[in-house]
Amino acid sequence: MKATQKPGVVFQPQVYQALQRGIRQMVDAVRPTLGPLGRGVAIDHLHNTNPLPEYIDDGGVIARRIIGIRDRDEDVGAMLARSMILRQHERVGDGTATVAVLFEAIFSAGVRYVTAGGNAMQLRRALESLTPILLEALDEMTFRLEGQAALTQMALSLSHDPDIAPLLGEIFDLVGEFGRLEIRDGYGRFLHRDYVEGNTFEVNALSDALLPPGENATLRLENPSFCVTDRHIEDHRDLFPLLKAAYDAQVDGLIIVAQGLSEKAVSLLVTHNNMNKFRVVAVRLLG
Repeated sequence: MKATQKPGVVFQPQVYQALQRGIRQMVDAVRPTLGPLGRGVAIDHLHNTNPLPEYIDDGGVIARRIIGIRDRDEDVGAMLARSMILRQHERVGDGTATVAVLFEAIFSAGVRYVTAGGNAMQLRRALESLTPILLEALDEMTFRLEGQAALTQMALSLSHDPDIAPLLGEIFDLVGEFGRLEIRDGYGRFLHRDYVEGNTFEVNALSDALLPPGENATLRLENPSFCVTDRHIEDHRDLFPLLKAAYDAQVDGLIIVAQGLSEKAVSLLVTHNNMNKFRVVAVRLLG
């Protein structure tokens, strides 16, 4: 909670000195989470009578818990650093402690340069021109993790769990870059995994009328065929050749991926599902 202070005007060098102190306080709160050692910070609950502090090992969450510091002038610098940390947390989800430490170092070096007589605008232009060079250098330093051993080591550095790390290394090695990982609660004190081949996309049917009746309607199609189009099917008669071809091919099920269906087209598919053995469902992919 911030203390009450009388309004006033603050001049240099008090301004940048207060900014530095505020930035240092915010960065010091996040700094312990830097690196793979798994350290955290204990923070008292703000609106909770729980006497035990909250232990947090995420820099973004730590910054979000700090809503202000007592000194009004230092609070400006602290909130400036907090805003930067939260943007990193929201955009990337990681690296908050790294950018916080870099932010403090660059700010402090800039203050020394300006107070020694340097031009602040020239410093800004220099930093902006260096950014693409630094990003290119970082890109050249990056490398892909390949193989179960490397993925297991990465998982161990993040989870610090010698039991789950080999399992995660195996999973990510098998599912690959574009695989999907779904975590579910278990019923015992053991680790278990199942692998399912195929593709997954989270969409709903274009019309609930194409699903079986019921509150939690679910349609399961084994080995279905797909028809993919970027059109919005307005004329239901456009579906006649498709349904005939699927019937002649004796498909087990048909999934139509389209931009949309007219009411007449939906009615045709509903009538078809009521009269034929194989079912048809229409969906629209996101994006």
